[in-house]
Amino acid sequence: MAAPYAWPFDGAWSAGDTALLVLDMQAWLLEALARPDLEAAVLRLVVAARRAGLPVVFTQRLRPEGGVALRRAAAATWPDAQPPPHGVARAAILPALAPPTPHDVVARSGYSAFGGTALDQLLRRQGVRNLILCGAVTEGAVHATMRDANDRGFECLLVEDAAASPDPAHHAAILRITRFGNGLFGTTAPLAALLAAMEEEGG
Repeated sequence: MAAPYAWPFDGAWSAGDTALLVLDMQAWLLEALARPDLEAAVLRLVVAARRAGLPVVFTQRLRPEGGVALRRAAAATWPDAQPPPHGVARAAILPALAPPTPHDVVARSGYSAFGGTALDQLLRRQGVRNLILCGAVTEGAVHATMRDANDRGFECLLVEDAAASPDPAHHAAILRITRFGNGLFGTTAPLAALLAAMEEEGG
């Protein structure tokens, strides 16, 4: 299913130790990306994960605190570097993906979803050691979070066609970097293969 090695590294995963992490599937960012196929792919993954009994955790990008950080973000042209707009609706997670409770949402202002948040504690309390990652933007929050998770000892898998970038070449580069050095930062797999594995796990 995964490359460059069979994920997870010890060859075993289950709904009891695996979680799906959905990064920044917010209205404003999806508008900037102009990738309706990403919403459809992530929705399929979320539905399959819930059916298989996996915890599903969402991240939500907030406006950075502090004048310098906010001015730097406002001057950026890359969508993932810009601050979310004012207004709850456009900064909210897409309605079709809406988590069942606020406890399943980790709000963040930095690139890694672990930085300055309780994500690590949330996952460890649920016995999670394997992480499936998807969402936006591939070379921003997705990659930063995956590298951070790897350093914290989580076994990571990035779903190749359930993440997106404004530039397809950047997306492809992150997939190569992820697989570099026999999976230095984790593994990648196509959505279809992962859905088949989840269906088998969920019965």
